[in-house]
Amino acid sequence: MILRYENLNYEQISGLNRGQTIVFIPCGPLEQHGPHLPLGVDAFSAQYFAEQSAERMKTSPKYSQWSFILYPTIYLGADVFSHLGSLEIRPRTLRAVLSDVVGTLAKNGFKNIVLIGAHGGPRHMVVLEEVAARARWRWRAKVICASSKIITDVLRGRFAERIEAHMKSQGDAMTDQERSAVKKDFHGGFFETSLMLLARPELVNQSYKTLSPAVLENVWKMRKHSLKTISPGLGYLGFPSLARPAFAKSAVAVLLDETIPWVERYFAGEKVEKKFRSFLYYVPFLRTDFSLILVMLVYTAIFLAIVKWSARVVGGL
Repeated sequence: MILRYENLNYEQISGLNRGQTIVFIPCGPLEQHGPHLPLGVDAFSAQYFAEQSAERMKTSPKYSQWSFILYPTIYLGADVFSHLGSLEIRPRTLRAVLSDVVGTLAKNGFKNIVLIGAHGGPRHMVVLEEVAARARWRWRAKVICASSKIITDVLRGRFAERIEAHMKSQGDAMTDQERSAVKKDFHGGFFETSLMLLARPELVNQSYKTLSPAVLENVWKMRKHSLKTISPGLGYLGFPSLARPAFAKSAVAVLLDETIPWVERYFAGEKVEKKFRSFLYYVPFLRTDFSLILVMLVYTAIFLAIVKWSARVVGGL
């Protein structure tokens, strides 16, 4: 069964078999996504993927006796675009909040936890991975971030062919324009507008149909102010006018097909944690404690230099 954490009373939550319960925690920022989409796109998308993941796992014979809890969406995120409406949270603050939530759940016996984000901010994704890794050793909990690696793969266009194949299997087909757009669509464009048309259509302004493309050649050229500087500077990057729910439906199916089998294997006891790890996790300056570690290394180097200099001075006397 699928339950919402905030709706449970004491008897209901204490009556759960916590060893056979998985808690999904969606997390995403409030961030500008253009004149056609709400600020909560990333949070809504994370919630949608959490719901769909729970639905998919519920149908698996392996988990027929398990319970699935949807934790209230956490509307916080790091590394957002600098634009009116976007709210920036420091990575250390985000890590502290998520760690407290995960830690409390784990101490209360809910040690099977899946963190899900739908925001492409590098340090945001790394924070979710850090929280999961920390929880595994500190509370001996089974915690994974199921989204960061998938997001980096999506931004690099690694699922484009599989999504197109899935659409064909459903009797649909991508146009040449859509096929080209997928490779240059990053924020509030073809993908996210399509997803919102599927998940929360009542929140999509119909102006998306007339919006001109805001083209960024590749993800590596993205900057904090890109939403303002790339034509028409309205808070999106991509091709929102191409959006349609059929594309999102196939994209969601492909991403779940890629993710859920590994999630199931993880909670079955297999050591597959690294399958969820993005390459960003290994970039030192994206880690939350990088500046602190750097300062410690600098002070250590200075201290050792002073000790070495003192020894030479004393030795010369």
